[in-house]
Amino acid sequence: MRAIIEKHYRLLSLLLILGGTAMYAVFSLDQLVWADEAYTFAMLRHSFAEIWAITAADVHPPLYYFLLKLLSAPFAYNLWAVRFFSALPCLILLVTAAFQLPKLFGKGAAALFLLLYLLYPYTMTYAAEARMYSLAELFIFLNALFAYRCWKWNLGRDWAGFALSGVCAAYTHYFALVSAGVIYLILFVSAAAKKRVLLKRWLLAAVATVLLYLPWLGCFLTQLAYKIDNPYWIEPITPGTLVGYVRAILSANGVVLFPLFAGAAFLAALLSMLAARDRDGLRVCLLALAVPLGTVVIGLAASLLVRPVFVIRYLLPSLPLAVFALALMLSRTKEETLFAAVITVVLIGGVSNAAYTAKHALIPSEGRVTNALVSALPEHDAYVVLSRYTSHPSQELAYYDPETPIFTSDPLGMDNPYANRIPLEEFRAEDFPKIILVLEKDVEFPEELEAIYSAELVCTATVTGTPQYFWYLTALPG
Repeated sequence: MRAIIEKHYRLLSLLLILGGTAMYAVFSLDQLVWADEAYTFAMLRHSFAEIWAITAADVHPPLYYFLLKLLSAPFAYNLWAVRFFSALPCLILLVTAAFQLPKLFGKGAAALFLLLYLLYPYTMTYAAEARMYSLAELFIFLNALFAYRCWKWNLGRDWAGFALSGVCAAYTHYFALVSAGVIYLILFVSAAAKKRVLLKRWLLAAVATVLLYLPWLGCFLTQLAYKIDNPYWIEPITPGTLVGYVRAILSANGVVLFPLFAGAAFLAALLSMLAARDRDGLRVCLLALAVPLGTVVIGLAASLLVRPVFVIRYLLPSLPLAVFALALMLSRTKEETLFAAVITVVLIGGVSNAAYTAKHALIPSEGRVTNALVSALPEHDAYVVLSRYTSHPSQELAYYDPETPIFTSDPLGMDNPYANRIPLEEFRAEDFPKIILVLEKDVEFPEELEAIYSAELVCTATVTGTPQYFWYLTALPG
């Protein structure tokens, strides 16, 4: 099999990239939009200056919104276009790997990386989501790739690419900033220990990164202070949380025992690398794994010492490096049985997850807020959304019904990009004789509304796993 890969690498890599393009295109057909994606679409309707100001009051940097606005504006922010352009960094990552990895680690490692990344369920699930994770994956992968090239050849253009990819990662997601920081640290320590000639250029790249990040630094520090001093949605870290994290990054939809098989496969590949005494290969694998592990350690430390700020999807930017480590291990193993077993596990989990994701993209899940649900609602003048735990219902409604006022109990500040989400205290019943009241499960029907409206339960929908009841309220006579 290895000989076939070596002989037909170009054809194999082309087929994998074309397969990835088709797969992401199918995933982009998903019509269901959840709250964070609705936030993205609302942001795209603003100018670049407004995006900067709004996201400065939120919890994310602006680069993803800027790039997505540029790419999707010619398509009128069409849902398919936004999803596909969100997945485009995954394709760029695959193409980059197809051209660069053979030169650095051999065709076998490159082909295996393309296959493993394409079929890795966790990154696959988020690939076409209208959020910044795929873009962050690309920048961290490039940052690590340029770091290795800098170490190997010490060329000026590689140092420029290293600094640029690092600052782009920092402008995309804060845990991409953390992952880039780990890569910078690894390169610094390695240079100080083995190649001190690199330190001057490393320092120049680090200074350039900081200078390019200065325009956003004040916003970052303000957001950081806000997170420390105010309530935040992330739950405290517990042992159960950690188990859930491991299960999440190893799971595949449709294969219940996949986390067990995937974990065993990765461990077996690592032990095989250790047994082979391939010091260079092992060193590269461990350094690649150090980036996601370092990101987790920093995220958990901040969550335990200050306040919860880390959830497992924040590891997405650095996970391609874990996939690369597995690919390199498999390319160096001489255990054919192990090689076949791991590839079999990957194919089963990846194909199952791809089929599941494609099915849900083509056949939307029932019981969600959708265009069909909103269109079927009786004629109404406004929504009133009462939610104890989440702002998601009002955000999803704002996406599907952007022209109708939505009065919500959620706190709304400078980070609200929706023109039609309005604080609940501004609601005046006399101005809206027909409303849709959205009540979260176990929230009591408001007495003040019951006194002036007649109520009829229209439908229910699930938002972020919580049932929401849609009541049609019409003003009582007199």
